[in-house]
Amino acid sequence: AFDSMGTAEALVGRLLQDKLGQKEYESGLVFGRSVAGNGYYWMGGMSSSGGSLDWLRKILADPALSYQELDQLLDNLSPEPGGVIYLPYLAGSGSPHTDVHARGAFIGLDHSHHRSALIKAVLEGTAYEAEYIRQAAGSIMQRRISSLVAAGGGSKIRQWMQIKADISGCLIEVPAFKEATLLGAAILAGTGSGIIDNGDALNSSYLADLPGTRYTPHEARHKKYQKIYQDAFLALQEPLRQVSKRLFSTSGSPEG
Repeated sequence: AFDSMGTAEALVGRLLQDKLGQKEYESGLVFGRSVAGNGYYWMGGMSSSGGSLDWLRKILADPALSYQELDQLLDNLSPEPGGVIYLPYLAGSGSPHTDVHARGAFIGLDHSHHRSALIKAVLEGTAYEAEYIRQAAGSIMQRRISSLVAAGGGSKIRQWMQIKADISGCLIEVPAFKEATLLGAAILAGTGSGIIDNGDALNSSYLADLPGTRYTPHEARHKKYQKIYQDAFLALQEPLRQVSKRLFSTSGSPEG
């Protein structure tokens, strides 16, 4: 599957079947016709992925923390799972569990936590949300998604990519080229106009010959992260969504 990491984030993959049914409808994922001409694409996303990180950078310092300062803070952290859970719903939650009333939250704070712990919580919380999408898509396809190709601004933060690999248990590859979206659009335009043969586009040497960065999951951390994902991130979903709906569904603020 492809992981597009920007202000928002989307996971996208192909679904090779003739038609969609009730199972796909109830999954909450987004589906559409594949440009390759057969089957469909599936997509799930979150509106505040890199947006969560930028929001935190701005409120932790004035002026906002630079990415160099962010790297320095993250380099001083243990690679082990953090002790704070972040729910990344600054603008509601997206598919496959779309909820416009959902709100973000930090859970597990105490006086020992510093700003670096909040930053790591944001990286982990957005990665947990991506894991939710990955598992939903795997259920629809009835097979495990074992690798991801990631691109976009967020993919440049190596600590984030390792966290995503450790949480998902997936091999994650970050291609060397910087403008993946533009390259994809160019390949599609070339294919549609007949300049590029469709087979060449699907097995493109544009991608295969470019060295990138690979992130492999750490098995022991993966087990710890999956327990936190099940026992905390998933367990907090329903109660926090219910509270958000009661408090913020009308005016956006509890006073309303």
